[in-house]
Amino acid sequence: MGRPTNAELAERERERELPADDSKSKRLPKITYSPEGDAPIETIWNRHRFRANIPITVKDVQNGLTAAEMVAIARNNPHFSVEGFEKAKSVSPIPDSPERYRAYAVGWIRIANSSDEMLRRWKAEAELREECGAGPDDVEYLQTIFTPRLSILKDSEKLAASAVND
Repeated sequence: MGRPTNAELAERERERELPADDSKSKRLPKITYSPEGDAPIETIWNRHRFRANIPITVKDVQNGLTAAEMVAIARNNPHFSVEGFEKAKSVSPIPDSPERYRAYAVGWIRIANSSDEMLRRWKAEAELREECGAGPDDVEYLQTIFTPRLSILKDSEKLAASAVND
């Protein structure tokens, strides 16, 4: 196993300092970072270093989150598991309801890089909109975001084309 790390030694010391009768009532569950796919094997969140599959006890951070807030957030994040709680389920990136489709479409509309790309994708997603149950109200809402963004991209493309020296 080897020598304990400084973090482990500090954790043991902190647990020894707690009064015996209060240690159970004040102890929060440990949080474990559980990366999936090609996620990094370690991450830093709220000044805590999380290494893959190693549970740690979090603490309050000045000008940051409290330990209780971190536990609450981690319970709803599929990349973390919290001791004593069921792990959160991953949400599919493919939308399956009108609400999720609206959020999904707004996301790609906002990051689109060309007007051609936007028009192609909008046409290609007609079937997906139908499968999600997106109705005329949803399409009308999305058009209030789509149309101005398309106009901005077309204007910037015209400007870029006119700036090229022949």
